[in-house]
Amino acid sequence: MLGKPVESCDRCELGKNGPCLFRPKKVAAGTMVAHQGEVSREVLFVKEGVLGLAATDAAGDEVLTSVRGPRSVIGLEGLSGKPSPFTVTALDDATVCTLNTSRLSRETGLDTQKTLSSAFLGLVLEEHATALRDADLRAGLSRTRVARFLVAYSKLVKPGRKAAFSKSHVAALLGIRPETLSRSLRQLAEEGLIGSDRLEVLDEAGLAEVGRGAR
Repeated sequence: MLGKPVESCDRCELGKNGPCLFRPKKVAAGTMVAHQGEVSREVLFVKEGVLGLAATDAAGDEVLTSVRGPRSVIGLEGLSGKPSPFTVTALDDATVCTLNTSRLSRETGLDTQKTLSSAFLGLVLEEHATALRDADLRAGLSRTRVARFLVAYSKLVKPGRKAAFSKSHVAALLGIRPETLSRSLRQLAEEGLIGSDRLEVLDEAGLAEVGRGAR
């Protein structure tokens, strides 16, 4: 589930108890911030915006495998010198905070950075939980996958908010065909769970039941 944007450093896990080592930078929609197969030299903390994680398969097709929002950590594999399994692209205008991987490895081992170590460990555990949720999104019938997505990412489908990615992106994320996604959305709309003329969550509790396979 997408977290709320970080409004200021004093409200951020990494900076509220002292100087933060991460430095913010703005990235425009469409900007690639990490490349599949390359060892990242930076760990990214998403301050605001939505980033897409896409991988190129053996056939050369790029598939959106996940999305990350505020308070997500990207590029942890670079800490151990492993290449990124994804190409990471800003899906809308975003702000990310970056820290060199070698410095992060060094600083988190120092007594003077206990605050950062504790906060960063919490973010790492949350990233692991998010990865498990990503796998869960691609389990079960297409209707249940779509319902789980709508519950998890309801903030992205609120009326009046420009979607950060298209229906084809969502279909790839859920591991289904775009036409299957459209059919599932029609079914959920007929059940009164989402709007029929625009993508709007009308019954989040009902969607959650569908996502669990309870109805």
